[in-house]
Amino acid sequence: MPQKKHVRCVQPVISLEPSHDDSQTDAGDCNGRQLLSQAAERGDEQQVEFLLKDRQLDPNSRDNDCTPLLRSKLKNHRRVAELLLADSRVDPNCRDSNGRTPLSHAAERGIGELVILLLKNSRVDPDCRDSNGRTPLSRAAECGNGVLVKLLLANSRVDPDCRDGNGRTPLSRAAECGNGVLVKLLLANSRVDPNCRDSSGRTPLSHAAGQNHEHVVEMLIEPARLKPESKDTAGRTPLSWAMNCFVQGSYTKVTNQDCGVVKLLLSQDTVDPNSRDQEGRTPLSWAIEYLPRTEDNLPSVFDLLLNRSRDSLKSKDCYGRTLLSRAAETGKRTAVLDFLLKRENVDPDSSDNAGRTPLWWAAKSGRMTVVESLLARKGVNPESMDNDGHTPLLCAIDNEHTVIIRLLIKRDGITLHKLAQNGTIASLRSLLESGNDVNDANGNTPLRVALEKEQLGIVQLLLRHSAHTEGIMSAEWLHAYNEGASDVVLELSQMSSGRKSVQIVEARRVKIYYCRLFSSYSTWSGCLACNPKVVLERNRSDIFHKFKICKDYDVVFVVGSFPKQLQVADQELSPASLWTECAIAWKMLLPSNSTDKTCWKSTDHFSTLPYGWIPDDGAEFFALFVCRLKENWLEFCATGQERLSRRRLDQLCAKGNSAELIHCLAGDAREWAELRSALRGQIQAAKKFAVKYCRKYDQGNSRRTMHLAIDQFNTDVNEQINRLDQTVKDLLQFEFAWVSINEAHKSTKIATSMNRLSWVTV
Repeated sequence: MPQKKHVRCVQPVISLEPSHDDSQTDAGDCNGRQLLSQAAERGDEQQVEFLLKDRQLDPNSRDNDCTPLLRSKLKNHRRVAELLLADSRVDPNCRDSNGRTPLSHAAERGIGELVILLLKNSRVDPDCRDSNGRTPLSRAAECGNGVLVKLLLANSRVDPDCRDGNGRTPLSRAAECGNGVLVKLLLANSRVDPNCRDSSGRTPLSHAAGQNHEHVVEMLIEPARLKPESKDTAGRTPLSWAMNCFVQGSYTKVTNQDCGVVKLLLSQDTVDPNSRDQEGRTPLSWAIEYLPRTEDNLPSVFDLLLNRSRDSLKSKDCYGRTLLSRAAETGKRTAVLDFLLKRENVDPDSSDNAGRTPLWWAAKSGRMTVVESLLARKGVNPESMDNDGHTPLLCAIDNEHTVIIRLLIKRDGITLHKLAQNGTIASLRSLLESGNDVNDANGNTPLRVALEKEQLGIVQLLLRHSAHTEGIMSAEWLHAYNEGASDVVLELSQMSSGRKSVQIVEARRVKIYYCRLFSSYSTWSGCLACNPKVVLERNRSDIFHKFKICKDYDVVFVVGSFPKQLQVADQELSPASLWTECAIAWKMLLPSNSTDKTCWKSTDHFSTLPYGWIPDDGAEFFALFVCRLKENWLEFCATGQERLSRRRLDQLCAKGNSAELIHCLAGDAREWAELRSALRGQIQAAKKFAVKYCRKYDQGNSRRTMHLAIDQFNTDVNEQINRLDQTVKDLLQFEFAWVSINEAHKSTKIATSMNRLSWVTV
């Protein structure tokens, strides 16, 4: 029989005779499992009874932190538990590593017979707490076992309102689980406080509302002593927690039944629908966050809240965020968003404490529909920046929301500049690859911004995306690349696709490619490709040009000079004491399969001009050359005007008594006449070159482009020279008049003296 087999199994091992080894009957297997513990777990009543007869045996010994009694409870072996409890040596309140007793485990597992058995034992503590402060009643309430709860409540030693380590009572646990039977049972006990707060300040009603247990909420708000508006430590009310019910139904349709808890709470006069928690958020704010993403009409809960809380539509929480800001971030319920955007008292561009607008939050969270709705609303600024300088477009880039990036690119004109300024190459590349225009209309391009900040990696990236270089001076390029030497050349290249690149090279390593910007004329003339001997023999006040015919291309050279005053302390120099050269050269290519002159193409530009971009054609290149001559002539005229201003001061101080002033003014008049003649020669030479160039390489609008620049050069500089000439004439006339007056005074004095002498003689 099975029982005999068990006896035979242990008899060879267990000796009932006195033994010198007291631990023999406590011997265990290789896993540390003791014989009594194994027998209790198997439910082997006969073996347990046999082992308990050994008085040297410790019935409370543990293996794997569990006593034999605990093992019998865990396996629901009622008869074994009775045998163990009958032994006075067995501790009925023995605890495991979590401080839990057999009664605690039996209550949690709903083993009614064991609970009854344990409660009958006078040594059992029915209200013992485990390491979490929870009692058997708390465990039974959480599991929803009404029979066991009733049994435990019937025991006078059980505290029906005991609090665990989190301050939770059995009523709090039962309410959270939605067990109406237990809630009713506990509420019927006069010692149970329906408003008891846990360590978070939450009441049973708060927990029931947060889990959407409508029937429990209805039971809890019935007692007159209940406080439905009580706030927890976070300042949230049961109505605020009731918004959690929509989390459980996310992405599904919210029905009117889901709003039952909200309706019940709003039916209470003491419930404030605009109550704010510690974050300044209202129940409506939480509702917007928890509502599922659907395209249906507004859920009834929203209507319920709006009827009682319309004043909170534009209000801000402690973070400065509005309801629209929350709705934009979550992207839930397009109907909710549309409702808010239609309200006149709702600001669609309101900034929170961090400077973030609803559009910013929608872009960051990837809410495409919300972004479209906000961009369509008047008053929304797509270029708004938060306190960290992040725009909605930059947020979309950082979070890789490609569709939103494309939406915002069309409305944003500053993010590209910011990225060019702060050096975020990865974000800039993402923006450019999404189709952002690399240029802007006002001239302050991202490329120029990157050059100012010396962001060379970004400069190269922008050039690869065909950034316009027009308007950028060579000095800006050299400054960005920290090159100030005169023997370096700025090399700017452009492919047919529009992609560009730039680099700084030594003059001796220059090859005939692309566009070269030289820092000085000596460096330019030292390059073999730009060194015709005739240039060095020319008239320095003239404009020299030459067409050099090569096998596959022509080379065009143009060299000009402009007067420049040399400033030397304590030394009077002529205004035209120094002439400075500027020069350009370029290649003209004609496709081998075409004889049409309009097919000539300029390439490989060499220049000492300060303009750091590649001209469209040779005509524009020459126009820039003439423009540079004009600028330098005008600068020289400005220094001449300063010189004449000093002459005027000297004249006023001398009062016609300076013998040198008239000679200086006469010299100035002669020099301006000479400069006017030099200017006339440059204008004629420029026009002569334009005629030759257009006749040889007619490129459509070349003649108009060149002559427009030449005419402007002639008009502007002649106007300044005329003013200077007139100023000299005025000063000369004034000086002659003053000298004449002084001479007249002297003559009068001499005549008076002669009269006096005559009278004395008489």
